[in-house]
Amino acid sequence: MLHGKFLIAGVFASVASYLFAFSMPGQTSKQPKPSCWDTALTQSAMTACAAADFQQAESAMQREYKKLLAKANAGNPSAAPKIEAAQRAWLAFRDAQLEAMFAADNKQLEYGSVYAMCRRIIEKNLTLERTKQLSAMMSSPPEGDVCIGDRY
Repeated sequence: MLHGKFLIAGVFASVASYLFAFSMPGQTSKQPKPSCWDTALTQSAMTACAAADFQQAESAMQREYKKLLAKANAGNPSAAPKIEAAQRAWLAFRDAQLEAMFAADNKQLEYGSVYAMCRRIIEKNLTLERTKQLSAMMSSPPEGDVCIGDRY
């Protein structure tokens, strides 16, 4: 009987130490942290995921835009107002494109509860494309490409 208690205590101690090792600070789990989309179970949660993804894309675009302006100001200060005008026009285009894609006046009635999520997903994708464009303006043009325009 005593032997059985020690066996059970030993098994418990082994399992507890194994579990404790995975919860220790500094230890990394082999499982990646689930994304927002992995855990979203409701439409409002999915809309929140789409909004967070868009905010991340918007922040990345703003970083690239600021880097481009800084490089332009350092190398060709007359370019900065033109880059600013292009960015304002692109933002207006993005908003107009989204309105054209979802043209109904009463969007909630026409498109339902998925509208806000879908809009943010498309807005994020457009923003990611713009970020690539801004980044390209700071990269070296391919050899021999004379129609690429200025690079900063």
